[in-house]
Amino acid sequence: MQTETTNPKPAQRKRAGASHPDARATGPVTLQRSRILRDLVASMMLGQYLGLVEDSGVVLKLLTLVVGQSRTLRVGSALASAMGGEVQPARILLAEGLEDSPENEPAVVSLALALKMGGAPEWERLVERILAVSSNAAIRQLALQVRLAPDPVSTMS
Repeated sequence: MQTETTNPKPAQRKRAGASHPDARATGPVTLQRSRILRDLVASMMLGQYLGLVEDSGVVLKLLTLVVGQSRTLRVGSALASAMGGEVQPARILLAEGLEDSPENEPAVVSLALALKMGGAPEWERLVERILAVSSNAAIRQLALQVRLAPDPVSTMS
């Protein structure tokens, strides 16, 4: 009589996070997961843009569970909110001390853009600070582009 000593069937495998062989899979499974995550991010951002804060917050929590705490998700959400005219998510991120560390410079420039799009005057201080202290040429160039971009609030009238 033969006993089965090989790997259990996929349905019998216990999920064990990143150490599980399926977590490192490539190909169709990873591609499908990427598409789902992309669609969830798009849904979250669209919800923020449309002012559906509660609904997009649920999607943000789900995404955070899947990909972990991600400042990038929160900055994207703040940008989408600003496009819809709400700058509070950007202000919240800044209040958490985001601008205190050089590795956060890309996020700070993104939040400056969000604040500018939302018509909040704080964007100017952020851009000037980046231009004054950053040693990263690409970040300085982005900050300069934010400074030179037309004010979206004044161009809509």
